[in-house]
Amino acid sequence: MASVALDCSHYKRDCSLVAPCCNKVYVCRVCHDDVEDHTLDRTTVEEIVCNKCSTRQPVGDRCSKCDIKFAQYFCGKCRLYDSNDLKQFHCDGCGLCRVGGRENYFHCEKCDVCLLLTMKDSHECLEKISHNECPVCLQNLHTSRKPSRIPKCRHMIHEECFKKLFQYGHFACPICGTSMTNMTPIWKLKDEEVKQTEMPQDYKEIKTNILCRDCHKQNVVDLHFLGLKCPDCGSYNTCQ
Repeated sequence: MASVALDCSHYKRDCSLVAPCCNKVYVCRVCHDDVEDHTLDRTTVEEIVCNKCSTRQPVGDRCSKCDIKFAQYFCGKCRLYDSNDLKQFHCDGCGLCRVGGRENYFHCEKCDVCLLLTMKDSHECLEKISHNECPVCLQNLHTSRKPSRIPKCRHMIHEECFKKLFQYGHFACPICGTSMTNMTPIWKLKDEEVKQTEMPQDYKEIKTNILCRDCHKQNVVDLHFLGLKCPDCGSYNTCQ
């Protein structure tokens, strides 16, 4: 059995996993995947090694020799050990452990993912919506421990990635280009900017064809340097 360093920045625990795929010892599956040319399915792990006394033993929450508790949180189904208090809980529907507290989430059977309770009556279901990558960071959404949101276009995205996009002035979905939230207040400000900015005389009579990314309708509108407004839905999320 090959051994590796016991340093791990992903989890706080006093045991390491014996990877059945390569018979090597790693503190966690992420440490394994970072250096190996294959991935570790931690649910297949049958043995662990105590980091205190180095005893190799079957999966369990305590060491069979020195009796230390390996972590404050232990899930036998996921082979997950962690002493970081992240309010972990196991969701049978997702088939894995989540963070954030069971009381704050519900499992949507159609979407096949745990969502924040605040989304229970407002989200639109899409079958297995989380079985994709985040369009920003490209992490798997279903297995990710980060909270996600479902915009009106229903292209799921990590909450923190969504906020970063808005922070840098990007409001459209990276996949389809649809506005990801209610932009009405922003469009009203844009109306005022356009109203107060007169076009040069040579451009005042110019018309241009546009396609609205929000309502998907085509129109002919007056050209303006600050934005091209859709006459049907009022959005400035348009292209020529």
